[in-house]
Amino acid sequence: MSSLAILADGFYPFIDEMLPLSEMVMGLPPPELASLIAEQALRSGTPVRRDEVVELKLAHGPETKARFVVFWPSDDPQLYMLMPKRFVRGKA
Repeated sequence: MSSLAILADGFYPFIDEMLPLSEMVMGLPPPELASLIAEQALRSGTPVRRDEVVELKLAHGPETKARFVVFWPSDDPQLYMLMPKRFVRGKA
């Protein structure tokens, strides 16, 4: 697996929150969420470029909006998402 992108200290979006980087980790989203992100990115015209950190904005209906920071390494089939540490289950 390639090394993941280095992010600057600051605040990053997760769904409808802005959280400090110190409370977040880059991890694998559940498969259903990864599929939804890929579909929405394609539909919205926002490409998830390999080896680049990308902020995606997803909308469902007029009021529901979610923002995610994702990273897709060129040598890895998995899409990674910046998420709060509280959502990490298990350790590698």
